[in-house]
Amino acid sequence: MYIFYVLLFMAGLIAVSDWRGDARASADMARAEAVATQMASYHQQVLAFCQQTTCAPGPVLPGLALPPHMRDAGIYGETILSVYDGSELFVTYYRGIGAPIEKGRIADALATRLHGAANAGRYNAGAGMVLRSVFREDQVSALQQMNLAVPQVVGGAVMEDGDPMVATRLPPVDPSTLPCDNPQTTNPSCS
Repeated sequence: MYIFYVLLFMAGLIAVSDWRGDARASADMARAEAVATQMASYHQQVLAFCQQTTCAPGPVLPGLALPPHMRDAGIYGETILSVYDGSELFVTYYRGIGAPIEKGRIADALATRLHGAANAGRYNAGAGMVLRSVFREDQVSALQQMNLAVPQVVGGAVMEDGDPMVATRLPPVDPSTLPCDNPQTTNPSCS
């Protein structure tokens, strides 16, 4: 009879410890999804900014590119960074402190969140591209951005193996179409 109580007690301990592990995993996934959403939003905002003005090669400063409600968040420009190579490659990457498994969760959430709209996932330095990208077949031909080559140094920033990132090919900007009210414009007709 005592053995039955001991076994019942052990089963109860196992059930409680499993529940806490599930809660921790759920919290880790929620954090990864939040970071992925912030990365996607930041990438979209900065990409739109660089399409409206000529961005210089190197890091894109959040103070210039972001709307006021995003500008003051310390995460942009410190943990989530964007860099432009000066010709066509635009990359947003996560440089937060975390174990490789945390970065893997963020990369998976990022690839899922963007549903094939960009090269999103985990950077592989050996292959020189973003792995685990998710592409829908009907979007591949329209995007023409599948498997973009991402060198280890983009705009002076060194990409680290395993970093979650989004890579996009930025179409060339015609300087004559840029607005004159932007201080960084290179439109020759604005003189």
